[in-house]
Amino acid sequence: MKILQNYLYSKFISLLHITQIRTKIIFLGAITLTLLSIISVNNYNRYRLTENLCTLNMKNISKILTISNAIQEIQRERGISYTQHLSSLNNKESLSIQRNSTDAALYKLFQLNQNDIETEKYLSTLRDSIDNKRISSEEILSQYIIIVSSLLEEISNINTIPFQGMEQLSTIEVKKIFFAKEKLGLLRTLISLKLHDKNALDGKKAEIKYLYYQYNTIIDEVIQSNNVEIADLLKKFTQLETSKKTFNFVEESIRSENLILDPSKWFSISTQTIDDLQATCAQALLISSDTLNNSATQAIRDSLFFLFFNIAISIIIAFFVITIVYSVYFPLEKITNFINEATQNDFNCSLDFHSRNEFGIIAKNINKLIIDVKTLLTEKDFIAYHDSLTGIYNRHKFIEEFNKELKRSDRHNHNIAFAIMDIDKFKHINDEYGHNIGDLVLKTLADVIKENIRETDCFARWGGEEFVLLLPETEQKGAIALAEKIRNAVEKKNFNLASNVTISIGVSTYKKGEALESIYSRADKALYASKEQGRNRVTFNFDD
Repeated sequence: MKILQNYLYSKFISLLHITQIRTKIIFLGAITLTLLSIISVNNYNRYRLTENLCTLNMKNISKILTISNAIQEIQRERGISYTQHLSSLNNKESLSIQRNSTDAALYKLFQLNQNDIETEKYLSTLRDSIDNKRISSEEILSQYIIIVSSLLEEISNINTIPFQGMEQLSTIEVKKIFFAKEKLGLLRTLISLKLHDKNALDGKKAEIKYLYYQYNTIIDEVIQSNNVEIADLLKKFTQLETSKKTFNFVEESIRSENLILDPSKWFSISTQTIDDLQATCAQALLISSDTLNNSATQAIRDSLFFLFFNIAISIIIAFFVITIVYSVYFPLEKITNFINEATQNDFNCSLDFHSRNEFGIIAKNINKLIIDVKTLLTEKDFIAYHDSLTGIYNRHKFIEEFNKELKRSDRHNHNIAFAIMDIDKFKHINDEYGHNIGDLVLKTLADVIKENIRETDCFARWGGEEFVLLLPETEQKGAIALAEKIRNAVEKKNFNLASNVTISIGVSTYKKGEALESIYSRADKALYASKEQGRNRVTFNFDD
């Protein structure tokens, strides 16, 4: 029994290997969703980074423009302060107005960067020195140059950060224009002074020439750069009428000592040129800003697209994983549990699972296998516990049933009777009619006895022509009566032989505490007595 169960269980275990599928499905789904989650998080971080970079770059461009405006106002103030100091002019009103404009520009700059408060303090000290005439004209010029240079350096340190997948947005050309504007501002100051006092700039002609050379060099570099839009803006600037007048006069001041031009007119024309150059810088920054916005917008769109795409794919995969797990995992779980249950319950169950898919086919075949197994087990039990000739219990099964009844009798104090039946002269039947007829006699005898006993009685073939009968809850008198009934039925039965077939019976009853060997021994002695007394009779034996 146990060997067969183990064999069948091993066959069922082969089906359990399918359950590895569920683990693989869950693992694959988890890995896929994890990867998509990581990608989605990266895309979200890229989106936030792009957004932050866009904000930072826009602030930087705004800061560059604010610093540029402050530089322009400081340059104007420098020109007025320097010229008035050298020429002994006293136009406090124009200087005061310019200083207010400078302060307003510096205040906007201070709102963006509080570190620029040092520039304002430095400028305030310089103004006080100028007003109290504690500083020379050369020092005035150099101090203003220091202020402007510090602001230009601040612009140089401001860089836009490229977006992933985008070319780096360059503001180098715009920064160069700011440096060119400073050169132009210095030219305005020096030439204004020359117009006021021809002797004031002895030895400065070479400086004017060098400043103009630096200016042209910077402008040429920007025009020849790869930044076509800014180069075009600068070309348009050089073609302006005021620009032509300004640079023609600069060239004339380099060639000639006798300049004929009203100082205020020169200051006005050169200032207009500087303002135009400042406007060109603003337009260049606007172009940079537009390029930056377009790049940022595209980068944000790409990031959002991939983010939502990954989220959509994650949802779809999650749906399919859940669907597959539901359609695969739970059927496999049910089949697995059923197989474990079936092996524990000797296969006395069936798998209640109906589907048209592969699992339905598996369930159908498992149920068919269960039926086959139950048939095999039934046949195995029948072969193990029944006599192959007569179909009644064999000795092994009889002993098993006897021991059960023995325990029940001891527990409930019931009587048990025991009988041994043996065919008279059975060897003669085999010798005269052959073993086939002898086998037929045995089967017919077993049928006759079964017809005359109760359902609760246990009837078995002990071996050869000897049969045993266990009579639960039966005392001596009832056992003898039943034995006589059986003997009489056998005697009257037509076995289609020349003479009747008879049996001898020995009967005994159970004594509490005794074993099968003891009660069998007494019944066997009674049987022997029946044989000695002429056969075809019933004998009872109670004592040893």
